[in-house]
Amino acid sequence: MLPRAGRTRRLVALGGFAAVLAVGALLVRADQPPEGRAPAPSAAGSQGPTTPGSATQEDPGAYSWKPVTVRGGGWVTGLVATPSGGVWARTDVGGAYHWDDAAQTWRQLLMRGGVQDPVPADYGVEALAVAPSDDRVVYLSVGRSLDEREGRVLRSTDGGRTWQRSGERFTVDGNADWRQAGARLAVDPADPDVAYLGTREEGLFRTTDGGRSWRPLSALPAAAHAGDGAAAGVTFVIPFGGTDGTPAGLWAGVEGVGVLRSDDAGRSWDLVHPTPGGIPRDAERGADGRLYVVVAGSSAGVVRISATGEAVPVSPGGAPAVVAVDPADPDHVFVGDGGIRDGFLWRSRDGGTTWDTLDVALASPDAPWPLKTDLESYMSSGELAFDPARPGTLWFAEGMGVWRSDDLDDGEVTWTFTSNGIEELVSNDAVKPAGFPLLTAHWDRNVFRHPADGPAEVPLTGRFDSAWSLAVAPKDPSFVVAVVDDHRFCCDEDGLAGQSGWSEDGGATWHRFGSLAGGTHPQGLAFGGVAVSSGSVDHLVWVPSNGGKVHYSRDRGQTWQPAAYPGSEPDFAYYLHRHVLTSDPVRPDTFYVLDADGVLGSTDGGATWQLKRGQGLPDRAARRFNATLAAVPGRAGELVMTTGLLDEGSHPLYHSTDGGDTWTELPGLADVGRVCLAPAARPGGVPLLFATGRQGSDEGLWRSADLGTTWEQISAAPGGNYQDITVLAADPDAHGTVYVGFSGTGFLSGTPR
Repeated sequence: MLPRAGRTRRLVALGGFAAVLAVGALLVRADQPPEGRAPAPSAAGSQGPTTPGSATQEDPGAYSWKPVTVRGGGWVTGLVATPSGGVWARTDVGGAYHWDDAAQTWRQLLMRGGVQDPVPADYGVEALAVAPSDDRVVYLSVGRSLDEREGRVLRSTDGGRTWQRSGERFTVDGNADWRQAGARLAVDPADPDVAYLGTREEGLFRTTDGGRSWRPLSALPAAAHAGDGAAAGVTFVIPFGGTDGTPAGLWAGVEGVGVLRSDDAGRSWDLVHPTPGGIPRDAERGADGRLYVVVAGSSAGVVRISATGEAVPVSPGGAPAVVAVDPADPDHVFVGDGGIRDGFLWRSRDGGTTWDTLDVALASPDAPWPLKTDLESYMSSGELAFDPARPGTLWFAEGMGVWRSDDLDDGEVTWTFTSNGIEELVSNDAVKPAGFPLLTAHWDRNVFRHPADGPAEVPLTGRFDSAWSLAVAPKDPSFVVAVVDDHRFCCDEDGLAGQSGWSEDGGATWHRFGSLAGGTHPQGLAFGGVAVSSGSVDHLVWVPSNGGKVHYSRDRGQTWQPAAYPGSEPDFAYYLHRHVLTSDPVRPDTFYVLDADGVLGSTDGGATWQLKRGQGLPDRAARRFNATLAAVPGRAGELVMTTGLLDEGSHPLYHSTDGGDTWTELPGLADVGRVCLAPAARPGGVPLLFATGRQGSDEGLWRSADLGTTWEQISAAPGGNYQDITVLAADPDAHGTVYVGFSGTGFLSGTPR
């Protein structure tokens, strides 16, 4: 939850590789200029922030926070490495990071206390640039909507400790198509107050006052949309020269137009290499002035452009996506495919005249999970970048984190996972079975298990799948079920796209549902939520999303039968944050579902359903999107419900003690987005209730010890993270401990001080 500054609507994150559905936008004022420059850091390689810059930053509230560590897990779409030793990374939905070489960890740069007028859309970073003449000066282009012109530029003059925002607004989406394109932001080689911003729809802009104001360079030809999906627009801008007092030259890539050059800081342009129907997606300039450009689309390939403008095709084959030029040797060039794997990484030692085709190997000493997945078969490319401060080192940003290699000379490049400190999973659900480790569910990398004494594990599947729902048997915490499906709607030729199943050891090992393994699984039974009866772990109910029908099983998922369900589609869109199915923790074979018609109940294990009276529920439309229905632990027929955040309306929390027939609006908290409950600390006590919401102008995470009569704010922004909260889960073993999942930065664990 976030402080609001003219907030209107919310965002729904779809995940690292998936698109983001912009239900709305967050708007802020633009009336304060950037602040002055901070003193220089004392040593090379230590330019990054110390405070803020870590998810363990102290929160002024009642809780202490620390990361639920995975390391990586999402698409790092760009890298900048500077001669002084700084390495900076941008991500599609998880903010921006700086590499602390001394501590061997990345530090998050976007923290609530350091950003002017923070809004969740800041975590979609489309471009990042560091000033060549002063790497305390860093620019970010941030935003997460192509429907509204709400993106902005953030600027830091102290190496990322604090950020000021510009007044202008642009069309920016760090998670849209072409987010891994070349650097849309660049800083003048001589003057850190002069910077250039390429946009998707508005053209190329220049600032001369450190980002306070931006003026269009209208002489650059307008982009021509060159394919399906989102506009790419101006995909890169690369300044050169200008250190002798003359205007800097510029290279620019423009979708559907080509590669252009300006020798007068953008006042006029020459089209050097046309790419009709193509997109110049990545480019890098060597020390000798030659430019290497990777083009996608109908003009696909790699082209080398001389300092005088002569363009020569030098493509190694395949489908090139990224390029890196050695700063110490402009003939030493690497090119990577959109999915780097054996045979799809190339090296040239003669400026692209000839190429070596390379294999890849992976090493991950600090995080074992990447080696237990399908990553080696396809590493989605974000950026290749030589390190000018570490000769012979190549950085690789990709779909699951950051890798680094010092092994560049033979026929196989070994990439070492270097993602400590990066937490970029998009959270869907979490459960903490009593007596067992925490389980978290995410887009793209399905389920993680988090032992207290070791690194995170991928216990369920190493496939590129997403986990939508987790549920623990009310009376047997060792039994857990999960819904896991491939959201790409492709890649199911092997019959393994559906990985949903159960565990009887708290999530350590998993068994795929027999219907999936045996090929008898009902069509449309995918995504959505699942629940386990309090009477038998063999009795399950599955409420799918994306158009499927409610089903139940009496044999632990070996077979499924369609339910006699009279309501509307209870979970109609797979990408929404809906948790609308729950089992009664006391009454065997009793389940509840919330849909657009109201609350429905079943007392026969999900076979038949009846519509509850639902007196006091909000209107039909409000129940349709990001709703949550949860059972109160240890109490028969007692439920809480929130519609989630949808629009300008105030959405409270509702409480029922009769299985959903009547509902009471709980006082004191508005705009309730997420909710969870923890068992009472002692028999006969009152369960703890956690919720995100607002009291007056105070937003954040709240706790109630009397089931919603009174509330205590425990954090305004957990751990300094001001991204949207998508998941709350309570710890039944540690009273008061809560796990908070975000829409692009994984999970935090909060404990009372």
